[in-house]
Amino acid sequence: MTKRPLMERLKVGMTTMLLWIAFYIFVPGFFAGVEKGLLPWKYAFRGESEVDSSVVIIALTGDDIDALGGLPIKRSYYALAVSALTDLGARTIGIDLGLSDSGRSAPEYNDLLASVIAGTDNTVLSGYFRSLAAPGTPDTHATAPAFPRKFACEISGDGPWRTGFHFTLPYAPFLDAASGLGHTNLTDELALPLCIGTRSGVLPLFSLEVLRRSMPGDVRIAAEGGELSLRGSGTEYDIPFNEDGDVSLNFTGGIASLTM
Repeated sequence: MTKRPLMERLKVGMTTMLLWIAFYIFVPGFFAGVEKGLLPWKYAFRGESEVDSSVVIIALTGDDIDALGGLPIKRSYYALAVSALTDLGARTIGIDLGLSDSGRSAPEYNDLLASVIAGTDNTVLSGYFRSLAAPGTPDTHATAPAFPRKFACEISGDGPWRTGFHFTLPYAPFLDAASGLGHTNLTDELALPLCIGTRSGVLPLFSLEVLRRSMPGDVRIAAEGGELSLRGSGTEYDIPFNEDGDVSLNFTGGIASLTM
């Protein structure tokens, strides 16, 4: 009497498992979408995590922008902020702004901002690739450098880095004055590529370049065994990455721990 129900349950279980396997093979994006949708719940369940006190984030609210005269914000204010951070002893300054144009509304402030950036010797600028391809994809789109080679990251060992195409560079005078450059790309799965390969070399993630520039001494970077290691004078970091060379975002879950 018990064998038949048991066999029926086994058949149902095996059928369900085979259906899920087939679904995973033929509709792989479904599970990525589910995981992406669960991210806010994951961080809400975990609760807010404390922000590293050594990192200072300067953000402008809508009221701040209105007080400064509205958009676009004059680049003289950015120059003032960089100068103030330098006077306060910031080890590295990362500017994650769209500074790709000549600022036609107030071009007279470009020279000021460029000179301030050059005077810091520790400012990292950002840009982004218009498209990404799977690791190992050759870049055959053009022959011109994707970015100045002085910003390429020297890494010992090979990583599974994605390939980037059509990089949007900061405005030339700012780029010439900068000490570092990093990309701000996100994947469709909301992951961060640690590095992106191009015909000009490997370009690091913006926050990774800011971290590297903040470390004392000559920093050695190596990729091995699914980890990117940074070794400086008395400072070490090991950053695990997945098979595509990506890391997951670690959202703080709120702003209560920020000192306002």
